[in-house]
Amino acid sequence: MGAVTEDERRIAERYPSSNRRRLLVPLVAVLAIALAAWILWAGLYRANPGITGQLHSFRVVDNHLVEVAIVVHRPDPKVAGECVVQAQSTTGEIVGEMTVPVPAGGEADTTHQVELKTYLRATTAILKNCRTL
Repeated sequence: MGAVTEDERRIAERYPSSNRRRLLVPLVAVLAIALAAWILWAGLYRANPGITGQLHSFRVVDNHLVEVAIVVHRPDPKVAGECVVQAQSTTGEIVGEMTVPVPAGGEADTTHQVELKTYLRATTAILKNCRTL
């Protein structure tokens, strides 16, 4: 490299190099590590749910009653849990809700039959969620 000319020295003094790059690189690295850690945590947490459920069938008996059958799967049958079942009207309004207990023990896959009381006529039933206790 040759010597710095007077013009180059004067320009360098007028427009000094910024420290932004020195601050930006570590900041991006920290954010990338935090994002990777969060993705790993979320993936591992959601990859092994303790209990899952599936709506097997439902039958609208009358204006105030729906019979619902759900199938619950637990990888570990020693784990207790609960599932929330809802009934909906033609407008999508929730007209009944029930928490179904899933006691510990028994088989890994169990079927639970429940009678869900409603305050209006339901047209469908849904399994909102299942969770371990």
